[in-house]
Amino acid sequence: MQVRRALKLSLGFGLPMVLMGAVFWAGSGWLTGRVLGQSDFDVAQIDTTGAEAVSVAFAVRVLSIDAEIDRNSQVTEVTVQTGGSSLQEMEFEYPLADYAEVENAIAEDLSITSEQVRRLIRYRIN
Repeated sequence: MQVRRALKLSLGFGLPMVLMGAVFWAGSGWLTGRVLGQSDFDVAQIDTTGAEAVSVAFAVRVLSIDAEIDRNSQVTEVTVQTGGSSLQEMEFEYPLADYAEVENAIAEDLSITSEQVRRLIRYRIN
């Protein structure tokens, strides 16, 4: 009697749970296959052939200049920390590895003197 009751209870509760699990498993596999199998998205390409160069000028206070020179690739990555504006940081990349050339390029881009650059710059060499 107890065995029959336990069998009835397990079939009445366990079988629907197993069937629901199998349906969810099969359904999620099918849905995953449909979503990941979509390869023909219409991606809108940005047309840059008619783009104009825009010149922007504003005043900022240069707080510090960090230059990382990579001797192997002869490239210097420069990060300029600024204050007094909503612009917080500027990044530049120069195909130069000589200190004087880097300082002159930074001074030209920031419209400051090379002496000001020398006082603010910190070098890191890789």
